[in-house]
Amino acid sequence: MAYPELVFDWSIHRELADNIWHAQMAGHPKVLTYNGPDMTLRKEQRKAAMHYQVDGDNYEIPHILSRDEYPFACTVEGGKAWVGHIPGRENSAQGGLIAGFLKRHHIIAGSGRAVKVPREGDQSPSWAGYQVVQIRSWCYPPSPVENPVTKP
Repeated sequence: MAYPELVFDWSIHRELADNIWHAQMAGHPKVLTYNGPDMTLRKEQRKAAMHYQVDGDNYEIPHILSRDEYPFACTVEGGKAWVGHIPGRENSAQGGLIAGFLKRHHIIAGSGRAVKVPREGDQSPSWAGYQVVQIRSWCYPPSPVENPVTKP
């Protein structure tokens, strides 16, 4: 069964695609669960993602360009995110791409959908220069954990 894909084109959104790739290679999940439009929860997850602890003390991740978290704040997995720094226009574009994708494919919280972000390391031409997000049904078991690979 083919699933809808949200494609982050590296030639258009270079830092965004790289940030997702680096997060995945650092071990962040490739399967994400849409959490719905609960803005209070999103705000809490984003706040948690934008801070880190050292010896029990909380620190805010510095503002260098626009802070971009992965997994996305709209997912159950958000809040324990990888935070990269990308141009603001790419961060804004990401939000629009995700919102349009969710609407176009009628994905709502509890609808039995998950987001899978595969690795970019595949050398097949269809992967060259893209970071792809696919939708798959929850009725299938999650993919086994894969070992991170080095970027080609």
